[in-house]
Amino acid sequence: MEFFDREKELVYMQRILSQEPRNIIFIYGPINSGKTAFITRVLDQMESRKYAVFYFNLRGYQISRYDDILDIFFEIDDEAEGHDIKSYLSNITDVMAKLAENALFYATGLKIPVPKAVFDSIFKEKEKPRDAFNYIEVFFKKLVESGLRPIIAIDELQRMKGIKTNGEFIDDLFNFFVRLTKETHLSHAVAISSDCLFIEHVYGVSRLEGRARYFKIDDFDRHTAFRFYRFLGFPEDKFELIWDYLGGKIGDILALEQDFKAGFDIEEQLRIMLRDEQNRLKKVLKVAKVVPPAVVIRGEKKELSLRDIQALLVRFKERDEVDVDDVDEATLRFLVSENILFFDPLPGIVRPQSRLVHKAIKTLELRL
Repeated sequence: MEFFDREKELVYMQRILSQEPRNIIFIYGPINSGKTAFITRVLDQMESRKYAVFYFNLRGYQISRYDDILDIFFEIDDEAEGHDIKSYLSNITDVMAKLAENALFYATGLKIPVPKAVFDSIFKEKEKPRDAFNYIEVFFKKLVESGLRPIIAIDELQRMKGIKTNGEFIDDLFNFFVRLTKETHLSHAVAISSDCLFIEHVYGVSRLEGRARYFKIDDFDRHTAFRFYRFLGFPEDKFELIWDYLGGKIGDILALEQDFKAGFDIEEQLRIMLRDEQNRLKKVLKVAKVVPPAVVIRGEKKELSLRDIQALLVRFKERDEVDVDDVDEATLRFLVSENILFFDPLPGIVRPQSRLVHKAIKTLELRL
């Protein structure tokens, strides 16, 4: 249901993935714009006889240390004998067949298989991601030799923020992705996130200039949104009202559809949704007044005041977007982390995460 009218984007992304890997691909966009539905549809339609897809959605996982990441990425093969990597991967077809059976049984996607003895051996020294990366590279080489092109995709990338190894794990990971794509051309690497400030950090720290490309999955424009309303069965005389409150935000539209099909009045539910968003913003401001939030910028901790936060929000009373160069970075980071504002790195603009959020901001009393 969430995948609607993304055919052009679908064809484009499939063409990119059908080519030799050259760049890391960042799929980004505001929250609830359909990024996960899009990438899963793309990956589901890649031919299984040509591609080995390893998709990791970090939503719902508790990630606080490096070991948590290993548990998410790797599937330990307890039945594999010995600890010889070369012999284990000599018949990669059998390994992949066994992996597919386990994925179906557990109703999950493919993980990267590793014999228990190998896992215990190469990962016995904790917080050394290079060991894990070396194994993945060997495994991917075997896949390519067997005629399968690996695709590794990580959804909710920002969940890895702050994980420490010898340094920041995310920096090591993207340097490895550069090797997989730009250097060895072994595998496609796709990262999905709505936190574009985090993507910009990764881009800068890992020196990805000329090694990565951005691909935006945005909210629907007015024309497409109206087609979506019609597809969902909303009365046409309510289209303008729904657009005024929700715009083309897929997540909000589907929430309204659920209430509408349960028999609730559209106008009343839109007012309730707006009130809920207003209350959420008020809570953020109330907490910030009592406990000023702190943001770390390039290693320096900066404490924000309620006035700082309101000063940025008040700018959206009369405007849809502002230039990122005219925005305080620390305040922006805080409001992005609270899913109130969205930063689009390509045009360099900041805007509310949704039309509903924007409407809530306009109705709040912001005293400077």
